[in-house]
Amino acid sequence: MFMKKIFLGERHNTCPPHWDKRIGGNPFLHSAVLNAARHSDTPFSYVTHREYICCEYKSKLNLFTFGRLRLEIPMTVVGLPASLDMPGYSGNLRELIADYRKRAGLFLLLNLLSRESLPTGVARGETLGACIFQNSFASFEEYLDCLRSGYRRRVKTALEKGAGLQLKRISPREFSGETHRLYLNVLNRSQYPLETLKKEFFQEIGGEIYAFYHGDVQIAFFCLSQHGEGLHFLFGGMDYAQRDPFDLYCNMLLAIIRIGIEKGCPTIDFGQTAEDLKCKLGCSIEKRYMAAFSRYSGINLLLRILSPLLQYRCQGYSYRVFKDSAILRNPDGRSPHGF
Repeated sequence: MFMKKIFLGERHNTCPPHWDKRIGGNPFLHSAVLNAARHSDTPFSYVTHREYICCEYKSKLNLFTFGRLRLEIPMTVVGLPASLDMPGYSGNLRELIADYRKRAGLFLLLNLLSRESLPTGVARGETLGACIFQNSFASFEEYLDCLRSGYRRRVKTALEKGAGLQLKRISPREFSGETHRLYLNVLNRSQYPLETLKKEFFQEIGGEIYAFYHGDVQIAFFCLSQHGEGLHFLFGGMDYAQRDPFDLYCNMLLAIIRIGIEKGCPTIDFGQTAEDLKCKLGCSIEKRYMAAFSRYSGINLLLRILSPLLQYRCQGYSYRVFKDSAILRNPDGRSPHGF
């Protein structure tokens, strides 16, 4: 007689006890981050199992997000409830997939750091990569010095355009409705929009918020979070009417590089999207992967057949941003700057 397999993961509406002890090296699974993420339009559940923990949420996703086709289907996403470039689980990935295969429906795992640990039979592919800046500079001036002439000229042009702006760190309580509208400006123009984060998310996330002012008017902001030695660019926003006159986006990225250097952070994670500009400032692309599966073998076969159409194809930006002499500053002789 056929015995129905029972899903063993326990779902919780609030953060369960001892959650933070099981997040491993994934700082964005911390309860403080997830509590802040409650302020979004995407409800999510905490899932605990003796072999893994994860976050899951329901979403109607376009299966061909990174292609030209459109097919929206309901899926259960195992991922962070805010658009961050880390996985939404900690623990044994194979056990997680085996457990989720006991449930009906389609499942999507986002922002996996590797596809090597995925079991056979699971459709896999690339998603948006993370732009990582490897920092070995003693000062922002040294960073400028190490740029090859063409890239340094582009950076100096941006700095000149932004010379009349003031950058200030603001407290969470100063994150106003006006600041939030700058975030919504970017979200509404995003090529790959997911959830919408409310003002309270930024007030409670616990990161550092910096705003650009033109006179007394906020025209852009960005939010950073430091975990260990790594600095992470979380979210930002801008007034698009001021983007080109002040080269705002480039100046936001340069300000983050300056802050990361001043803090002595060996790595700065600039997140996903806008790879071309970020790589021209010295970032390299760190691949991220996704996996889709079902409990039914026929659907899994179809997902594997379609996987080349589902995945994001990174253009493999490769720029020689830094002078060759910059390599000599690294004791192992390797450049950390992706060239």
